[in-house]
Amino acid sequence: MLGLMDPLTSSVYEEPEHSVRIVIYGRVRDKFANFYGQPGARLDADPSPYSDSNLGPKSILFRIINDVLFRSPDARSHALHKTWVDYAIVQRHWKNFINRLNSEWNGYTMFSTVMLAVDISFLAVPSVQNQTPAILVSYTSTLCALGSLAVSVLASQWQSAGLR
Repeated sequence: MLGLMDPLTSSVYEEPEHSVRIVIYGRVRDKFANFYGQPGARLDADPSPYSDSNLGPKSILFRIINDVLFRSPDARSHALHKTWVDYAIVQRHWKNFINRLNSEWNGYTMFSTVMLAVDISFLAVPSVQNQTPAILVSYTSTLCALGSLAVSVLASQWQSAGLR
């Protein structure tokens, strides 16, 4: 046991390695940013000790697009504000956000594939060949399904490639 003490006591006054300095600096910076030891200290990564002034009022264009797209942009905005707290990304929330987004894109891929198969099979029915409005609607639906399929596949590949 005493044989282990000599190397330890000689290394006490040496300057720490660069990686140790980075870890210590990160901890000190986090303690400072989270008001460590103060009455208003942040106890969790979610709430900000500062005011939520970064949300601000939404523009008229955003509100119109939000209503047209069934409030999906507003939901995405809230999810992104939950991952981005005080100009820092909360890793746990970011991973959950990306996993939800990826599963949603996979759902769109499956739905688009099914709709594409249904539209093509609908066009193959002989009694539909004489109805021009049905053919136009079916072609439009086929183009929309094909576009949705292409976008969801590209988004899934983009996310899988690590370009996030």
